[in-house]
Amino acid sequence: MVLFGTEEQAFNDNIHEILFPWNDHEEPSNPSVLDDNVRWLKDHASDRFYIHGYASSRGELIYNLALSQRRADWVKQALISKGIPENRIVVAVGWGQLYPVCSELNDECWSKNRLVRFSYSPN
Repeated sequence: MVLFGTEEQAFNDNIHEILFPWNDHEEPSNPSVLDDNVRWLKDHASDRFYIHGYASSRGELIYNLALSQRRADWVKQALISKGIPENRIVVAVGWGQLYPVCSELNDECWSKNRLVRFSYSPN
């Protein structure tokens, strides 16, 4: 859903999720996506955004909240280290197993929930 016009639509079309393997927050499964996101963000220097970390429902709720926060923080630091100014990142937050992409209780579904998403913020 687009609330803020063409800038948000372009952001949504070009910024993609960073996936992580089980119980990891430092080695994305799709590292090239991070680099693609950085390139696009550098070309759209006025865009601000939120970073949302998630984890699968395997394990304890508190552990998954902490893991998802570590994922969000890792992505934030990776973006900053690649030249994205920190003031463009509104907040990096971990949601744990809340708001799952897939709610079934199996390996295929759990793997879809181990990710970091981005959302546009109007200036």
